[in-house]
Amino acid sequence: MINKILYKSVGLGGTFDHFHDGHKSFIRYAASFSRELIIGVTTKKMTLSKPFNKTIKLAWSRSKAVKNFCFQEGINAKIIELNDIFGPTIEPKTVQAIACTTDTASGANKINEVRSKMSMRELPIHVHKLLLKKNLVQSILLELDQVKLIVRAMSMPKFWTKIYILMRLKEIILQNLKEN
Repeated sequence: MINKILYKSVGLGGTFDHFHDGHKSFIRYAASFSRELIIGVTTKKMTLSKPFNKTIKLAWSRSKAVKNFCFQEGINAKIIELNDIFGPTIEPKTVQAIACTTDTASGANKINEVRSKMSMRELPIHVHKLLLKKNLVQSILLELDQVKLIVRAMSMPKFWTKIYILMRLKEIILQNLKEN
């Protein structure tokens, strides 16, 4: 954590589905160096390309979770709908920096590419390292809940549920190994 106010306003965004400790850590990180956060929560349009997008909570529900957390933490934040990766970051004088995670750094770089093409100065990018999954079982159980919804909705054979769980477990383990 930086713990020094460097900017008036910092932009960050995400899906914020099944709001968890990683989301909280990311928001706290951005708040540690900004007076105000502009937090974009992806709309349905932006989640359509995500795997198992039918299990993603509605945007208003995800926004509410972010807003409630910020309120409880005393974080000054404006929650907005995010219809593309840019949000207000390509509008003049909206944010002074970008906060992202290691997973979304490429999007932050894309924002600066577009700003540069628009003859706007590039924004400083602050990358928050993803939290190590402290409880792998809890993470898998969350995924199982999502899979159960999909199985019910699509009447998939149970075999595919097992395949998905194994693939997701492999993803989580590989991500944790990459972070360490």
